[in-house]
Amino acid sequence: MGSSQADVDPELAEDASALQETEDKFIIPGTTRPGQDIGLFDREYRIQRVVDPKSSIGVFMLPGGVIYEDDLLREVEVIELDGDDEDILVSDATVYPLRLNAILSRKIQRLGHITDNEIIKQIVPTMSVLDRATIVVCVRRVTHGDLIPGIEFKCSGCGKMNSASPDLATITHIRPLVPDQLEWDFLLRRASLKADKDVVAKWHIYDGERELRLANVSKQIGDKDMLTWRIMGRIMAIDGEAMSITDKNFNADGTIRQDKGLVTLFRAVKSMSQADRNALRNEFRRVEGDIDLSVQAKCDHSLCPDPANDFLIDITDRNFFFPETEVPRG
Repeated sequence: MGSSQADVDPELAEDASALQETEDKFIIPGTTRPGQDIGLFDREYRIQRVVDPKSSIGVFMLPGGVIYEDDLLREVEVIELDGDDEDILVSDATVYPLRLNAILSRKIQRLGHITDNEIIKQIVPTMSVLDRATIVVCVRRVTHGDLIPGIEFKCSGCGKMNSASPDLATITHIRPLVPDQLEWDFLLRRASLKADKDVVAKWHIYDGERELRLANVSKQIGDKDMLTWRIMGRIMAIDGEAMSITDKNFNADGTIRQDKGLVTLFRAVKSMSQADRNALRNEFRRVEGDIDLSVQAKCDHSLCPDPANDFLIDITDRNFFFPETEVPRG
């Protein structure tokens, strides 16, 4: 005979309610669609395909996801590269983030419930750099399979050349701390001590738009002051004073257009203590999540004194999409 609600011990019911309330606090907001609840302690995982791995179409779950009309969209469907995509990849006419915008807009067939390509084109530049990098890996897996055959590396132990074939299906992702929160506050401790008050930096998750701005900066000035510019690229305000890099700071050809606000931001970040700058960078990594593109490989020379090696897969390198061959030129 089933128990009615009146038969439930009031203390047990109260405990169950408290437990549910506690569990709710540890569920990342916005991850309940489509049935993919992920707790704060489950941030590390591997991207798994949902369809036949031999198919030219792949469905994947993004580590972060895109906020669209109050929904957090994480499921993405992509298709393989074609000849038009190859020409975009090898073009020197535009900086990498613009080429990536074009590729992702062409290859994403569905994002959550969205299939309208015009909407997808608008969303792509606003996606986090983590999700954009993830989709690059997903498109590579759909196009060529999970293995990258014959990557050569120089052994750090003996100096001899070796080769490895990393498996992209084993890449580990660290999910963003809170996927649907784009703006964050961070206390600058050294600055606060000097000012004898709380000095807070407001910053924004690194996305495609910010990546494009910094790519244009790098194209113009090279590596000069780029550690400073990389911090500037995320900053929205310092100590309550709004300051940020925006599209207004660039001419139509991508060159920098300086104004008082940009100079103020540059000076503020440049004068920031190294301790605060480093703490900010660590906070960026902690909050934004990451994609682990490191590869552990073993030197195959029998006399090597230290055969363990680590190297990184560079997904921005054009050769990433041209396995076992040099990138065609012209």
